[in-house]
Amino acid sequence: MSAEDLPRERWKKKRPLTFEDEPLLFALLKYKAGEDREPAEGDDWDLVSSRLPDGKHALILDLDFDHAYVDTSTPGHSHLYLNTPISWWRAAILLWALRVAKVIESGFFWWSLRRGATFARRPGHGKNPAEQSSHYSYGFLFKLRKHD
Repeated sequence: MSAEDLPRERWKKKRPLTFEDEPLLFALLKYKAGEDREPAEGDDWDLVSSRLPDGKHALILDLDFDHAYVDTSTPGHSHLYLNTPISWWRAAILLWALRVAKVIESGFFWWSLRRGATFARRPGHGKNPAEQSSHYSYGFLFKLRKHD
């Protein structure tokens, strides 16, 4: 399934999106969603939101810095390389937020903190057979539930 296949809400701009040069707080207080967009019908849309019909969200991130999206050897999985240097404490906060949102796995989060960096296999180099067949039965403290 590609990102375009998800049933995200689609919108049509009522007027061009414009921004005034003012403090962000004022803009946020003045903002009314219905003034700049309305639900779209059919293919007549120019905005897409993260909201899905069940009320959940499939986020759309506007990355304002250099990055690369690299497929892994596991179908449907990939790595996002953020090519803008940040301090480790900022990286740790970002990892924490991604873990809370369940975007990254618990093990990846904790091992990244423990190692002091994030790691990914070289593109094109998958897990070896021993790694493929290994399954962890414990989480951070407790035994994991088995999934059917």
